[in-house]
Amino acid sequence: MEFTDSLQPSLSTQPSLSTAATSITSDEQVPVVKFTTIKELFQEINATSSDVLIVSDISPNDVNEIHRARDEACRGFRLSYLEPSTKRLEITIPNSPHEAAHGAIYAFITHKMITMGLASRWKVEGATRYTSTQNNNSEAESDSAGKPIPDRPRNGWPTLVIEAGYSQSLASLRSKMEWWFDASNHEVKIVLLVKANRVQQSILIERWEEGPSTAPRPGATTTRSVTSTIGPNCRQEITITKDTSSSPPQYQVNSTDLVLSFRLLFLREPGPQEGDIVVTTAELQLCAAQIWYDVV
Repeated sequence: MEFTDSLQPSLSTQPSLSTAATSITSDEQVPVVKFTTIKELFQEINATSSDVLIVSDISPNDVNEIHRARDEACRGFRLSYLEPSTKRLEITIPNSPHEAAHGAIYAFITHKMITMGLASRWKVEGATRYTSTQNNNSEAESDSAGKPIPDRPRNGWPTLVIEAGYSQSLASLRSKMEWWFDASNHEVKIVLLVKANRVQQSILIERWEEGPSTAPRPGATTTRSVTSTIGPNCRQEITITKDTSSSPPQYQVNSTDLVLSFRLLFLREPGPQEGDIVVTTAELQLCAAQIWYDVV
């Protein structure tokens, strides 16, 4: 069974919960299974070495039962994305590089907030379950997320979401990024994507926001630009590469610091001693070291 590198693939029917391999990156295989029972699904989750599992032929009622069984069994996987119209569920099975890919960056972000005295003004949402009534009742659980309090109400959407991928493809991550903006009715303000590539020993970080952006005209000077359509725009792209010729390995960052808008995160202008959240290139190198620490 094969599908294109997107968040909503076309899945063929299988007679049983048998694993199929779908190539979505040059170096990883993502298993695809047809849902039959929760017991068999748990067995597939236990058996896979991937950090993502695609489940087909599944209903919202099935997903509610999986939520209940997962919580009762204290299982750590996340029901990352459900699209009822395609009967497709994406499950994240945390492994070391996947968790470091979002957790390390989020830790630096919250540390910056704490040093600004904002510990009581930011709520860590983690993998909270969000359902979109305007988007076919689709639902998702982020890798990391957070929102300002009390500016964003209880049960309100986060302003920041981080999605990580190790086996999961970049195209799939980008599709989920679009879902967060659309499903939240644009209440999500920033989505960070962190994609680790095991073969290339590289990490790509993309910072996405909505709204108009300017881009150079093809063949024009940098002083002449056009405004793109309003929608998700990649505001910053950072690549971190691992240099294995040195011991310990060194990490090269091809960009400036990662900068997150205070206004978008906290839904207000910064006050005294407050400002944009800046994760420095040195801190990004530390994040990369954590991502690859347990990868041979």
